[in-house]
Amino acid sequence: MKNIKNLTEYQIEERLEHLIHSNYHFSNLSSDNKEIVLNLLKEYKAIIRNGREITATKIREDMYDLHQKRLSLNLSQTDLDQIKKILEAFRA
Repeated sequence: MKNIKNLTEYQIEERLEHLIHSNYHFSNLSSDNKEIVLNLLKEYKAIIRNGREITATKIREDMYDLHQKRLSLNLSQTDLDQIKKILEAFRA
């Protein structure tokens, strides 16, 4: 996601979609967990489109929230690990 500021919005969207669907961790998640990831990535897309970077702190905060809600969301530790790897693909 380097040089993001030099890309058109269409190119940014294409790269983001490629990152999501080419990540094998995404295909290992259940449909409910995929929905959780897609909601987070929707927020990340907005941040990236505004020319800002996804920081390690942002990912850590999001993972903390997921960890706190893991029982109500029915997330296992493996699910959390896979989600973290997906989110880290967007880190600057």
